[in-house]
Amino acid sequence: MNRLSSSLYQLFEWITRFAYLNVLWILFTIAGGFIFGFFPSTIAMFTIIRDWLKGESGSALF
Repeated sequence: MNRLSSSLYQLFEWITRFAYLNVLWILFTIAGGFIFGFFPSTIAMFTIIRDWLKGESGSALF
């Protein structure tokens, strides 16, 4: 049971991270206007995801 709960915790942690990142991406895209907000917020989002995949999950999102 401990292994199952640990796996579920990790799954929900990733879902929460992506949801929070998606909200930040939408807010900063709207705040910067579609043209001047889309590209910088998208690059920042991909940079954060790349860090997560490399195992550096301790960096701040905001």
